[in-house]
Amino acid sequence: MAKSASGLDISNATLKPRRLFSMWGRKLVGGILPVSLYCSGHTGFVQRMHAELDFTAPYALHATFQYSGTRGKKERFREAGVWIDPPDYYDPPGGLLRFQPTLAEELTRAPWVGVTDTARHLALVATQMAAVRDALALAHALGRTLLMPRLVCGYDRYWSGMPDGMIPGSALVLPIWACPMDHLFELERMPPPEDTFREWSLLSNVRTPHSVKTSISVVSLSNLPAGQSLKEALAKTGANLSSRVLDMQSVPHYSEVLSGKARSEFELLVRRMPSAFCCNPKSAPPIRYVMPLGTPSDRVGPLPRAPPPRRLSMAEDGPGDVRLRER
Repeated sequence: MAKSASGLDISNATLKPRRLFSMWGRKLVGGILPVSLYCSGHTGFVQRMHAELDFTAPYALHATFQYSGTRGKKERFREAGVWIDPPDYYDPPGGLLRFQPTLAEELTRAPWVGVTDTARHLALVATQMAAVRDALALAHALGRTLLMPRLVCGYDRYWSGMPDGMIPGSALVLPIWACPMDHLFELERMPPPEDTFREWSLLSNVRTPHSVKTSISVVSLSNLPAGQSLKEALAKTGANLSSRVLDMQSVPHYSEVLSGKARSEFELLVRRMPSAFCCNPKSAPPIRYVMPLGTPSDRVGPLPRAPPPRRLSMAEDGPGDVRLRER
């Protein structure tokens, strides 16, 4: 039996069942930390293992498995409520505008069957992008900052193939009900969030003032009546425009609130916002999300073309080379 100077049994037979091991000439005992509490970017922000296991919060979060560079890292921490910003970040000038679109049940219901559900995933994404587009235009027209909606993703995002719509080997359950913003949007191609939007969880953040959380006006405005200005139309709905948060139940199409040069510049902005998505074999290009422009009568418009449904499997092609094969 191997013992330390203090008499502690440090034999591997004793340590291994406890996920411990001896190290540094048996002078130290090391251990394997649980990924549910000492999280990578995937187990913490995407799988949310700590919540699934009823822990209040993880001990550590590492911003890996994320996209959009440094902006993406900061946004992940902001969505989790652990990034500390200056006080005025939580109560921006002009106030906030929130819009959480209602998603059709057929777009989100389980089960999700790997790449055979690609068309449904693309429809789900396009529906939410159209909602973000219209809400962002309305916020811009009113001089407010958009509160991003809580996004739902049918598939995960990854740099390589995903035979089942998620990173191979992960414990993720689809769909992702609180999908990170960088799964769908390229934050580095957008204006800084400090000037444009706030994370969907801002009103749950302990740093957000009570005066913001309790100053909410619920409004519904699905279209802009002819001959009325935007503020006139909102006033007729009973909206309190002095509220810190306008909680929109519906929003008009962006073309109804922006025109001329402002509309053209806005369209250039939103066309740059979507990210790419990887669900094809390694040798094929990824499907790129496209920001729909739509019309007032058809908000989403044509969807990106999905590949024919097929089942893919991971196959070893040699050391260090993993590729996808159809089966």
